[in-house]
Amino acid sequence: VPLLWHWECGNVLLGLVKRGAIQLPEVPSYLELMRYANPQMDDSPSAHVQHATIELAQLAGLSYYDASYVELALRRKATLATFDQKMKTAAANLGVACME
Repeated sequence: VPLLWHWECGNVLLGLVKRGAIQLPEVPSYLELMRYANPQMDDSPSAHVQHATIELAQLAGLSYYDASYVELALRRKATLATFDQKMKTAAANLGVACME
């Protein structure tokens, strides 16, 4: 996963709290579950990777953050896990497999 994954997870959890889907005291247990998944962190992106990510974001209409996941899956020949339809479409257009 990109280095920003932990912050993205925190942002998702904050959104769930704001919508009332979970309560603030539940957040630490969700954070622990995410750490338990022990995702493999990608290296800090090179200038080349950052440029490729910006181009992908621009072409696919994605945020830089979302494009970083698609770019990483493409570069690592990995399967992308997302519920985001724009990310799935961009991945499919690049030949990147997505989890169902």
